[in-house]
Amino acid sequence: MDESRRTPAAESSGTNDQQPPSPPPPGPSSHQPETGQGHPQPAIGYPATAMGYPAPDQRGIPPPYPPYSVESNYNQTTYNMQPQPQPPQDSYTYHTYASSSNNMRLVRALLMFMILLVIFSCISSIIMYFVARNQIPVFRIVSFSVSNFNVSTDSFSSVWEANVTMENRFNSADFHFQHIQSNVYLDDNLLGSSSVEEYVNSITVPRNKKGTVPAKLTVYDSKQNIVEPEKEVIEELRNKWKNGSVDFSFKIYLWTTVKESFLQARHWKIGILCRDVKIEFDNSESPNGKFKGNPKYCNSLF
Repeated sequence: MDESRRTPAAESSGTNDQQPPSPPPPGPSSHQPETGQGHPQPAIGYPATAMGYPAPDQRGIPPPYPPYSVESNYNQTTYNMQPQPQPPQDSYTYHTYASSSNNMRLVRALLMFMILLVIFSCISSIIMYFVARNQIPVFRIVSFSVSNFNVSTDSFSSVWEANVTMENRFNSADFHFQHIQSNVYLDDNLLGSSSVEEYVNSITVPRNKKGTVPAKLTVYDSKQNIVEPEKEVIEELRNKWKNGSVDFSFKIYLWTTVKESFLQARHWKIGILCRDVKIEFDNSESPNGKFKGNPKYCNSLF
C-alpha cells in the first residue's frame, strides 16, 4: 500500500536527490575551465593574432614560431633599405626652372650695373675734362742748348741748359717753385741726372700769368754717374753726334707750393717731360748745339 501511494512528486524528488547540482554560471572574474589535457582555453578579449602572436589551434595550443632564416631576414632588411620614391618629375622641372630664372635675373642685374658704371664714368670724365682743362698748367720748352759736349769710346761729358715756360691757368692759386731736379735721356736710356737743387730766389708764377723755370744739368764724366750708361748707348750717341743732331728727352721735377690764400697752401711735386727735343750742332763733332724749333709742349705729371 505504501508503495502504491507514492505520488509523482515524491518520485521526482527522489530522482533529484540522485543527480548532482548544476554548477553556477561563470562570473567575469572566474577562472576559465580547462579543456583537453589540462590546457587553458584562450581568454575572451583581443584575439591573439591582433597582438602579433600566431593563433592557437582548436586545442588552444599556439603553433611554434617559424625557424630563423637568413634569407628571410635579408629580404626584410633589403625591403626596409629600399630608397624612398623620387619626387614627381613636374616638381623637379619647376624647381629647376625657378633656379635658372633667378640666375638669369642676377646676371641681368650685374650687367645693368656694369653698363651704368661705365656710362657714369664716361660722363664724369667728360665733365672733368671740360671743367678742369682750363685750370691745368701748361708747360713748354722754349730754349734748350748743349755746351762742352764730348763723346769718347766709353764716356761722355756735357752741359745741358733749358728754359721751360709755365702758363698758370688757375684763377685762385699762385705757384712758388723752391727745388728742381733734372734728367736727360737718349730715347729711354738715362744719360745724366742732377741732385735736387734749391733756387736761390723762389720762382713765382702768379694766377693767370706766365713764368719761366730755368733748369741746368752738368755731366763732367759719365763714368761718375750713379747709373753709368752702357757702351752701346754711348756708341749710338757718338754716331748721332757725328751726324750733326741728337734728339734728347729732358725731364725735370719741381717742388712747389700752391697758395690759394694767405692761410691755405698745398705742396705739390710736378713732373715735366719734354720728349725728343732736337739739338742741332754747329758742325760735325762740334761741342755746342741748340734747339732751333718752335716752343714744344711738354707733358706735366702731377
